[in-house]
Amino acid sequence: MLFLSLIFVLIPPALSAGTLGDFDCDGDFDVDDLDLLVAEIATGGNDILFDVNEDGLVDLLDRLAWLTLAGSINNPSGFPYIVGDANLDGRVDGFDFIAWNANKFTSSTAWSRGDFFPDGVIDGQDFLQWASNRFTSSFRGSSASYRVIFDEVSGALWLDTQSSDAVVILIDGVQAQSIDTLADMSDLDGQFFIQAYFAGFEQWIRTNPLFGSGIEGLFQFATYPPGTTLGDFGEWTIAAGDGSVATGQVEDFCETGNVNFGVGSIADVLTVNGQTGQITVSTSQPLYLSLAASPAGPAAPRYCLWVWVGLQTNKVELSFGASSLGCIVNPTPIHGGLEPQPFLCLRGGLPNLVCRSTREMFDFAGDGNPKQAPSVAPFTLSRPNGLDRPLTFDFQGILEDLGGTNATGFSVTNRVTLTSVAP
Repeated sequence: MLFLSLIFVLIPPALSAGTLGDFDCDGDFDVDDLDLLVAEIATGGNDILFDVNEDGLVDLLDRLAWLTLAGSINNPSGFPYIVGDANLDGRVDGFDFIAWNANKFTSSTAWSRGDFFPDGVIDGQDFLQWASNRFTSSFRGSSASYRVIFDEVSGALWLDTQSSDAVVILIDGVQAQSIDTLADMSDLDGQFFIQAYFAGFEQWIRTNPLFGSGIEGLFQFATYPPGTTLGDFGEWTIAAGDGSVATGQVEDFCETGNVNFGVGSIADVLTVNGQTGQITVSTSQPLYLSLAASPAGPAAPRYCLWVWVGLQTNKVELSFGASSLGCIVNPTPIHGGLEPQPFLCLRGGLPNLVCRSTREMFDFAGDGNPKQAPSVAPFTLSRPNGLDRPLTFDFQGILEDLGGTNATGFSVTNRVTLTSVAP
């Protein structure tokens, strides 16, 4: 729960972006001004110059009023600064903890040194104010889109900025076994990150100025111990170079697949009714199963699509010879006797090895005429009248992919789970 610092303080009309609040009269509203205000509050002074909300007193309400006023002027979002943000960069993070930790149990009346509860002593009360708001930001409401993906088989954690950028990365979860600081992935245009684990978060922070462009692209930035699962992670938080912040859940690499992974962002090529992931429809709702080509090509790729009945998961590595294609959510005919096996196999341009004895003819249209699968992708199979009873199907496959990561030229598609329910 955020502290009272996130409450919008009503500022009287007389309060504007003039000299009120700019206590050192240098034309800006920065931490030097806040240090002066905190010192006035901590020492019990009542100089009317520091009465930001014009109620005749100089107290904590003036601190909140200043944070609101300065945030409305400085922050792209217009939101107030948050209690615990020692350096006023818009985020309560590890840098602010470092400021508090370096001065803890000393006498000081400076906000920038960690006196967040203005009493002239930097102590546990100030730490609690930082801790209550840690990993929050004044820049809420980002339009940036990111993906953080974990591979339970290899233990690798991946960041895909998807044409956005990132200057701060926080991952809620267990501690990593080894850390890539991002700087060893490429030159990153001069971007440099520091990394730390504390308070249950792995944290990466860009060390050069926090505003402006951050890193862009696809990176493996941590490896976790064997046995780590998706359930060991909570939410991720990523701040972009424009100060906006996005949050989300860590995704399963076995479910995202790896189409286009060798050259850019992972592409969702498999959809039902235009959707990916877990989809629920009524039994009478029309169905459209589509498999697209990889963005990297080829335009008419070979493929194989497996279909399992029921919602089951037994993740396995899918390999051809010495080449691993990636992780897949359930065993395939290639895996021999492992269960569960698919009840249907659709292939185009590939040998029977990928299907073996699994059924290949299927009446997808529901017209009583089973048909072979299309010879190549892309394609869309339609079932206008939907399913005749409640069922759950899992779809996943492989696709010829010029943007792949292995020597076979094929990648694993994303997983789609379709559940039909009675209307």
